[in-house]
Amino acid sequence: MSYIFRSIVFNESKQLVSAITAIDGIGRSRASYIIDSCGFSRKISLNSLNIYGFNLLAVIANRFYIVSDDLIRERLTSVHFLRKLNSYKSIKFNFNLPIRGQLTKTNAKTCKSRRLNYKRVKKRRDKKQN
Repeated sequence: MSYIFRSIVFNESKQLVSAITAIDGIGRSRASYIIDSCGFSRKISLNSLNIYGFNLLAVIANRFYIVSDDLIRERLTSVHFLRKLNSYKSIKFNFNLPIRGQLTKTNAKTCKSRRLNYKRVKKRRDKKQN
């Protein structure tokens, strides 16, 4: 197992493109672009790279893309900023509803299920107490 970033464990038997997609923020197209810019073949496995190859991959991924912990931090700060503004989008975040304009009358069952189950449990508690 190889570690390029702090918390990501790579399987050395996989090909390079598949292994790099384990990093948050890097999909198959970005992974293939990074590998091409490093000058590696897409078909080689991860265990055939030396330490300089690992360092080159890490430097290019960190310099040109927002990946891993930075990506998670940026997502959280953007949601926090929306909640601070108290916008319509932040209200949707708070109630765990779809944000990008989807209808919620017939769709969004998975988003609503947690909230509905909570209301059902609360009603059952109220009935038991009476």
